[in-house]
Amino acid sequence: MSALGEPARFVLVGAGGYLVNLLVFSLLYALATPYVAAALVSYFVSNALMYLGNRYFTFRLGHEGFVATYLRYSAVGVVVVALNAALLASLVEGTGVHPTPAQALSLLLVTPVAFLLNKRWTFRVRPAEPRAEDTRQSPARAASTRAAPRTGGRGSSPGSR
Repeated sequence: MSALGEPARFVLVGAGGYLVNLLVFSLLYALATPYVAAALVSYFVSNALMYLGNRYFTFRLGHEGFVATYLRYSAVGVVVVALNAALLASLVEGTGVHPTPAQALSLLLVTPVAFLLNKRWTFRVRPAEPRAEDTRQSPARAASTRAAPRTGGRGSSPGSR
């Protein structure tokens, strides 16, 4: 699986989140929860699970910056869930599609937006700042990189002409 690129790993994590989302949505909708509210709840449940998958599997990040990254992920989640809710309402109210397939379709349509926002902002990897000990040269390395003094050689001394 390590040969998979980020987009493929994102899709795998997303497929799991997609199934969780549709399961939670269907359950809540069957319990008479209004479809937009069911979409919001199901999105945030699956989004929390997908954060872990994307952090550790898709983008292969460690534990450092977990909370700050989760806050960015949540901000992206708010944008994506708003797009999803707008699409869902448009499909249900505008075209008469049943809420469950409308939810399935709207989730698929917002996935590319979610990937780009998460890759470019949430999980962006910044180059590490060099540590002080990494920028200093060892005495042996410093000695080998110093310019050797110019001595002798053709035309190098004023009296050689």
